[in-house]
Amino acid sequence: MPDDQRCLAEAHPDYAATLHNLAHVRQAMSRNAEAEALYAQALEIYKTALGEAHPDYAATLHELGRVRQAMGRNAEAEALYAQALEIYKTALGEAHPSYAATLRNLANVRQAMGRNAEAEALYAQALEIYKTALGEAHPSYAATLRNLAHVRQAMGRNAEAEALYAQALEITKTALGEAHPDYALMLHNLAHVRQAMGRNAEAEALYAQALEIYKTALGEAHPSYATTLRSLADVRQAMGRNAEAEALYAQALEITKTALGEAHLDYATTLHNLADVRQAMGRNADAEALYAQALEITKTALGEAHPDYALMLHNLAHVRQAMGRNAEAEALYAQALEIYKTALGEAHAYTILNLASLAACRAGLGRINAARHMFESALARASALSEGGTLWTGRVRLKWAHGLLAEGLRDEAKGEARAARDLLAQVLGPETSLVREAEKLIEEIGAGD
Repeated sequence: MPDDQRCLAEAHPDYAATLHNLAHVRQAMSRNAEAEALYAQALEIYKTALGEAHPDYAATLHELGRVRQAMGRNAEAEALYAQALEIYKTALGEAHPSYAATLRNLANVRQAMGRNAEAEALYAQALEIYKTALGEAHPSYAATLRNLAHVRQAMGRNAEAEALYAQALEITKTALGEAHPDYALMLHNLAHVRQAMGRNAEAEALYAQALEIYKTALGEAHPSYATTLRSLADVRQAMGRNAEAEALYAQALEITKTALGEAHLDYATTLHNLADVRQAMGRNADAEALYAQALEITKTALGEAHPDYALMLHNLAHVRQAMGRNAEAEALYAQALEIYKTALGEAHAYTILNLASLAACRAGLGRINAARHMFESALARASALSEGGTLWTGRVRLKWAHGLLAEGLRDEAKGEARAARDLLAQVLGPETSLVREAEKLIEEIGAGD
């Protein structure tokens, strides 16, 4: 093809559409930097060929927002979603499903930024648009119910979330049937909230049902099958069945490795889960190696400023603390804390919990006065949370109980562990891993009295 014809072809909207689709495929493969470049290239072509007011320009802004969100650049993603929303509003109107879809993604990024009340309002707005435009029997309506349920679960409103998940499940059952992968996804979400409510046996049954659907519909080599194996493992771990959980995590890891590769975030997540159960089984050296491997994958995929990288640092710190390497753990907790502060803010629950972990670690290093000040700060922030304050207060107190025991302050540690147990049981129910952790700590303190 002559150069002038090639230039014309590469400036055509159809060429931009192909770039857009190629970007989508690479994003699905976790090749986010490549996807970002392709979306940006498509965006420039659309801008020149169609103008910035065209829906195709908005659609590519929207996808560029999604890939930047996946890379942890939430503020940039939010701005792109907002820009796409305004274009859709002018070009298609606020009653159009594309406007609703962008509202959903704007809600999603605000939820990721800890702005749950704003996210809830946006999901509710999108839900009303879908209801009018597509009807309450449409899968998009069900998917938005699921989004709304998810944010309410994040806000600690588990009973409301459960009702919404159940409603979405019924719509999906009618619209797509019980053999459809989307029905399995709804079962999975309903299981997750019931697990959060301490109803582990019900959750286990729902995960197992979802797993069978994925097995038949997609096969045992599919990533969705692996994801559900992980969730089934998680609930069995919460029920104290660690050996079963370990086997399921290992199975999920092999599937993910084959299907997505060792550089994929799902592989890192499964390594992280496997590390967690091995740590719970007392195999700290194994756990440390797995956490370190997951950390490196996350660093490459998302960068060192992403909250998921901070989570990996936190858990690597936790196992090193359990191994008595408190100075190393302290440095990792401090690094994670700075990332959380920047990415999520000082009032976010994850930041608060990491602050409590750092306080407990410093108590174990003998710096009790500085540690106590940090704990009191974390406790005050947890208590002030408008969403899930009881849960996070319980988790902060449990962290502090461990720190007090490490410093030899047994009576105070026992009081904090009891307070943590009662708070956590109130929110999660008695048969949950965090409550059992508190009870085990109380027994450990009592045995030394």
